[in-house]
Amino acid sequence: GVGEALITVAAYGFIRRLRPDLVSGGAVRARGGKSWVGVALAATLLVVFLTPLASANPDGLERVARDLGFVDAARPSPLRLLANYRIPLLADSALATIAAALVGLVAVSGTVLLLLVLLRRFDRLQGRRADA
Repeated sequence: GVGEALITVAAYGFIRRLRPDLVSGGAVRARGGKSWVGVALAATLLVVFLTPLASANPDGLERVARDLGFVDAARPSPLRLLANYRIPLLADSALATIAAALVGLVAVSGTVLLLLVLLRRFDRLQGRRADA
């Protein structure tokens, strides 16, 4: 996840440097504004509710750990709340998987919003420094 985040940030920075019009607020408003946010939210919620249909096969990292025999050597994580993409209190059901996906969605969305706020503040500070 951290690697994917770094790749995404690098790609965003690259696009922002080459085509700032694509990531500025004006470009979003000119191309439909809030309607795109609604479409993205609807698509995300659709994916959340389809998560119980995802493959039960292990992902790449877990598969390698199983193949090399060290999957059981991992230390227990403090984040066991979402182990195997389920919330334990809801038993082993599709609802447990959907609830875990919703928790993940809220966590990622909150992190993204926080980063956006911090980036805007950073941009404003940079603008003030350039004016001074």
